[in-house]
Amino acid sequence: MNEDYIRNLQKGSYSDFNKLYDLYASRLYGFAYNLTHSSDMAEEIVQEVFLKVWQIREHLSPDSSFHSLLFTIAKNKFLNSLRRQILLYSYDEYAAQLDSAPYAENMVENDVAYKELNEKIIWAKQKLTPRQKEIFEMSKEKNLSNQEIAALLNISEQSVRNQLSCALKVMKEELIKIGLYLVLYAWIG
Repeated sequence: MNEDYIRNLQKGSYSDFNKLYDLYASRLYGFAYNLTHSSDMAEEIVQEVFLKVWQIREHLSPDSSFHSLLFTIAKNKFLNSLRRQILLYSYDEYAAQLDSAPYAENMVENDVAYKELNEKIIWAKQKLTPRQKEIFEMSKEKNLSNQEIAALLNISEQSVRNQLSCALKVMKEELIKIGLYLVLYAWIG
């Protein structure tokens, strides 16, 4: 039954999308609520998961476990949310240090320091191979799961994991050289 819904969803059927939503939304909400302990966050995760399903519908496989895909996306949305919170916290700490420093008496200097931070991250990404950079950006900046990246790039999930692992190793080495430990922790954590 799900296989038929997925085949029709691949063709853009809103009706079958709604049927899949009706079948899975409440279970997915329960799963997300157990992760977040927040009804608002759980509802947001459910909406984001089904939005992602709609976006990648053409790449779905009727033979794969749709249930597993949904719950994997939900888990990754939750983990990515945590990573973003860590990164924001890290930036807030960084900004607080700049604010308390005697030489940083105005916002212009803080903005310059933040731009320099971004430039260093961009510089570190240039050390990656084109494929590593593509996968790194899809994973860490666009918050796609390994499964989603594999589907979009038409490669295996293991290839995605291997490329991402290599990219993180290179980024780690480059960011450690310039002392950006907090940014590194947010990506790897």
